[in-house]
Amino acid sequence: MAVSRMLAFAVLPALVALINADCFFVDTPQGVRDLVEGEYACTPDGYGPDKMEAGAWFIQCENGNTNYRPCPAHLRWDMKNQHCVWPHLASCDIPEPEEEVIEEEKITCNSTNCVAPDCYCYGYEPPMNKSDIPHFIMLTFDDAVTSNMFSRIYLNLLIRKPFYNPNKCPIKTTFFIANQYTDYRFVKHLYNAGHEMASHSVNHTSTEDEADDVAAEIYGQKKIISEKAGVPLEEIHGFRSPYLDLYGEGGDVQFDVISKYNMSWDSSITNVEIFAGRKPLWPFTMDFPIEMDRCPMGECPLKGHPGVFEVPINGWIGSNGFSCGMIDACSINGAEFTGTTNDFYTFFKSNFELFYKERVPMHMFTHAAMFIKSPTALQGLKVFMREVLAKDNVWFVTPTQVIDWMKNPQTNAQMLADDEKWGNCQKRQMRRY
Repeated sequence: MAVSRMLAFAVLPALVALINADCFFVDTPQGVRDLVEGEYACTPDGYGPDKMEAGAWFIQCENGNTNYRPCPAHLRWDMKNQHCVWPHLASCDIPEPEEEVIEEEKITCNSTNCVAPDCYCYGYEPPMNKSDIPHFIMLTFDDAVTSNMFSRIYLNLLIRKPFYNPNKCPIKTTFFIANQYTDYRFVKHLYNAGHEMASHSVNHTSTEDEADDVAAEIYGQKKIISEKAGVPLEEIHGFRSPYLDLYGEGGDVQFDVISKYNMSWDSSITNVEIFAGRKPLWPFTMDFPIEMDRCPMGECPLKGHPGVFEVPINGWIGSNGFSCGMIDACSINGAEFTGTTNDFYTFFKSNFELFYKERVPMHMFTHAAMFIKSPTALQGLKVFMREVLAKDNVWFVTPTQVIDWMKNPQTNAQMLADDEKWGNCQKRQMRRY
């Protein structure tokens, strides 16, 4: 009796683990198989009502459940690398175990292995004369959208008295929203006025490094924005990490999550190209790792993330000659972020000239709190916007619009003549205030 009881206690944990962890009779390209806890497999050819080809979706066994997830559009699951890649690089075959790890030869991004519109190298330049390129400015705001910020800044700047692009349509901005303190009634107003919403995490923390925890922050906030502000999930494309601190070692976990949940771009990686005397950067895809010396925050992804765009934070130059990522971290007047309306106008205009001469999209990434702290900053911004928007080739747009333009480049003249894409101002019905 004692021996039987001991055997039962010894066998029971193994049985529980087997029942809880394994997934039985899973349909895969190799036939019906059992998957162990954490194991991945491709979906077979002809999967689902749309009869998708093998690898368009992938399967993971988690706690005894088979979870099916789609790869982003045009990508396929690769069993060797365990993530979605371009179809010509993907294989659903189960890789043979390697006896020894052989360091792969480093592959440099070039025009042969990285071809638009699916891939863009670090250092991309549009295929047209510089003088024909429209000059894009991306004005974005991080953190919570509160009633105070909405009434004191966004309402007049973006809704009641908006500025207009050369096509006579209101300018567009992007909001990287964190959940805490956000009043989603005002997010909805901004969305209805045509502005873009992006995820900035749920809790505004940057210490998570496990994939599930990171997904809860990135995708979790995307769902909250959708549910509370009525923004369709498919219209929330981007993410910026809190404190510009990438999740996971080198940020690979962050980019894995962005790819896995069908978000198309990130804007968290800073650079000091201008400070170092180099050209500012256009957005690029993360198909190939970035050189470590190009990531001054000390983090660069160590592997490729095909198809995920990075909208880089091209460092501005403050009045003290030093670089900053977010513009409210710069020096305006000496060592402080304070000054007169003209001080702020001069700050905005001097950095504008650095981008404008190269026709590289200029970021104006900041926090609305800077305009609460320094009302002269808001006045300086308006003076600057009024001046540059008098040009017929300066457009205030979203990162998503910049990426869309890269995939289908048009000269500034073509944009002005393209009523269907750029000239149609029939946006969502705006609520009257």
